[in-house]
Amino acid sequence: MKPQGVTQYERGGCWLYGSIDPDCGDAFWLILPQLNAANMQIFLDEFAKAYPDSFNILLMDNAGAHTAQSLRIPENIGLLFQPPRCPELD
Repeated sequence: MKPQGVTQYERGGCWLYGSIDPDCGDAFWLILPQLNAANMQIFLDEFAKAYPDSFNILLMDNAGAHTAQSLRIPENIGLLFQPPRCPELD
């Protein structure tokens, strides 16, 4: 007879926030615990600090974390949003 036991699997997760320069391949990455406006703000602030001498345009989808009204966009960053429902851009 096979013994029975109660097992609960626990999984961890994280989100990779990143940007890649298509011209030269430079990359900037942060691993953060959730996809939300607070962590998006951390990414924007750290990205702005990493590239203080240039104006950078980040291409975003329309996820809630990317469009949150609480985000303060640094002066050296511009956000460009993909139109909704554009499978040709995936």
